[in-house]
Formats: sequence, C-alpha cells, structure tokens
Amino acid sequence: MGLLLNTLSPAILYEEMAESTYFVDKTAFIGQMLQRIGTNGKYVCITRPRRFGKTVMANMLGAFLTKSAATKKLFAQLNIGRDAEAMQHINQYNVIYIDFSRISSNDYQSYIDNIAEALKNDLHKAYPDVDYRAAGGVAEDLERITAATGERFIFILTNGMQSFMLPLFPKMTEKKYLLFLKDLLKDRVYVQLAYMTGVLPISKYTSGSELNTFAEYNMATMSLYSDVFGSLMIQK
Repeated sequence: MGLLLNTLSPAILYEEMAESTYFVDKTAFIGQMLQRIGTNGKYVCITRPRRFGKTVMANMLGAFLTKSAATKKLFAQLNIGRDAEAMQHINQYNVIYIDFSRISSNDYQSYIDNIAEALKNDLHKAYPDVDYRAAGGVAEDLERITAATGERFIFILTNGMQSFMLPLFPKMTEKKYLLFLKDLLKDRVYVQLAYMTGVLPISKYTSGSELNTFAEYNMATMSLYSDVFGSLMIQK
C-alpha cells in the first residue's frame, strides 16, 4: 500500500489522460462537488458498471483538490478554468485517496490493517507535532490532527464496494468492512468531503446501511451525474 495522504498519483494519471489523443473534458463536475464540501451533502457515492470512467473522474477530483500537486496550469486549459470561483479551490485540500482494489494481502484483516497502517504512517509524517500517545486508530489520529491544527480532509475512495466480489471477502467480513468505513467517515468532524465510487451499491447488513450518510447515485434510479459517467473519450 503506497502513499494515501496527498499522493501525486491522481494528478499524474489525470494529466496523462488529459494529454492523450482521446479525451472529453468533464471538469464541470468538479464545480458540482465543490458545492458539497463542508455541507451535509458531503457524502457522495457513484455506482456504475465497469468502464464507465469512475477512476478517471476520481483522479480528476484528486488532481484538482490536492495540495500536493501544482495542477493550475493543467486545469486552466479545461472548462473549469473559466470558473474563477472554482479555481480559487485548486490545490487547497488534504486529500486521502484509497483504491480498495489494490489487494496485497491474503485475508481481510491483513488487508484492512495494511490500509490503516499506511494511512497512520502518512499522517504521523505529515503532522509530527501532534500528540499520538493516547490509544486509538486512524479515526482517532485524524480527530487529534483536526483538534490540534484545524486541518480537515477530503476522502476519495475508489472501488469501495466491489471488493466484496473477491474471495478475500467472505460474507462474514462485510459487516467488519462496513463498520471500518463507518468509523472512519460517519459524523467525523475531519471529513470535508467523502467521494466513493464502485460497481456495487453500498452494501447493507441490517435493515439500513451503516453508511446511510451517503447519497448514492446509480444508473437506474438516480440520474443525477449521468451526463458525466459513460463515454469519457473522443478523439481530439
């Protein structure tokens, strides 16, 4: 598991896409997500079939928002560049980017532990002056960082639910996984925006989802953003 906090990967990958022969500018979507930051609509889940551009769009958001990259020149050439208000937000946020399809373990607990350990390491390096001596996991560390520094975070989570399709996730582990995400994201003051994508809808193990803070947009019943996801590429 590589760098998760303010990684350069989304910016590098999106720039490669934007400079390729086949590309459609859908940066107007960024403006729609900016409106959700720090509001009660900050939890967004987009579910689409494979090859519908979910990862491209996640990389686009990460490239625009992360403070670790200097992408103003790239986006100034795209549609969002004409939105002066939106451009004030470029490269201004701490972005935690997790691709849940990157499997480097043979069992669920090691899988989750690797993610948590990688994120904790990133946080401790980025905020070395925060007191981490009290017991707790990633969520507690994030709470301490926000309390000590006022810093908050944007989460971009790709392939968030389709991991359940892997043998790594027998039915009994779904509840643990959902509780991990709930503890990390739900009602946490450090969350400015949580943007999740996947093939499968948000899974439930009770009559209500443990991630019921998320507004889920799919193809069948929630047409909002349907103009963004689909064919993302045409020849320039």
